[in-house]
Amino acid sequence: MTYKYQEIWNTIKRDLKADVVVGPELAPTLIQGVKRTKCAENATRSMMGQIPYSKLKIRQETLSQTTGAIKVSFELIYDNRI
Repeated sequence: MTYKYQEIWNTIKRDLKADVVVGPELAPTLIQGVKRTKCAENATRSMMGQIPYSKLKIRQETLSQTTGAIKVSFELIYDNRI
């Protein structure tokens, strides 16, 4: 499953945002996986002397009460001083 988190993180870096629709039981796992991937990459960037990625804004929206589908929206917010 790690490769999926990396794939989502790569999309966020490229497009500065990504939307993923998952079931209610997978939303916390998805969020944690993407945050860990970002954290690991930021640690590597810091070791290489590069500026780490800024804040990751995460929103959850329930799409359907019957199925419980949740849309998780990730948005990368850059610091203007960078």
